[in-house]
Amino acid sequence: RNCPVIVLSTGGKITEHADENGLDRVTLPTGLQPRAALGFSFTLIFLLLNRLKFVPDEDIILVKNAIEPLEMLSLELNCSENSAVTIAEQIHTTCPIIYGSEDLTWVAALRFRGQLAENAKMLSFHHHLPEQNHNEIEGWTVNEDIMRRLTIIWFRDVDDHPGTQARMDISSSLLRSVPGCQLTISQSGVHRTERLLKLIHFTDWISYYAALLNNVDPTPVNKIQELKARIAHTS
Repeated sequence: RNCPVIVLSTGGKITEHADENGLDRVTLPTGLQPRAALGFSFTLIFLLLNRLKFVPDEDIILVKNAIEPLEMLSLELNCSENSAVTIAEQIHTTCPIIYGSEDLTWVAALRFRGQLAENAKMLSFHHHLPEQNHNEIEGWTVNEDIMRRLTIIWFRDVDDHPGTQARMDISSSLLRSVPGCQLTISQSGVHRTERLLKLIHFTDWISYYAALLNNVDPTPVNKIQELKARIAHTS
């Protein structure tokens, strides 16, 4: 209430509302699916927060320094044989269960779940540690026929809290007897910002290759569009 409002939008009704009410507005590039525009949405929000003095200049430099490693990773993954293809081959006929850390990688796990849904048209689920240890780990007990169709994916980072790293080690060990397979995904880099962005980029590519393996077009989101259309008819 009574706070300044800044609108970020590609256009449409939100932009109209901003203009009608004299709100500050930042225009995002048009013509991209939201999932394909992360580079624009993330950096513009980040820069805006920097201008408002919520994000220090040092963090802006960290993001800029991550650009070249991201470009190198993209070149590595844009070929017929690479580690993203290998993982996609392992998971595309399963339902991945993605576990990240509360410290850092949970956001990449959330992103990966969304990318698998929209790009590869496949279900997956995510959680984070230590919260996963409070209840979900006990669920890996019965229904072995279902668990055979699941793949556990651990997102790990060297900066995860030591306690979280220990929990992942122990949890992974406890689940070795569970049918199905376990995978670990991590990225190298000089700073956690670089590693997180690379992890997101890497798993985006996995979702793309999973789409190809599932013989689906990753671009359209037909069920989402139909859902929006039906909701519009109810209002």
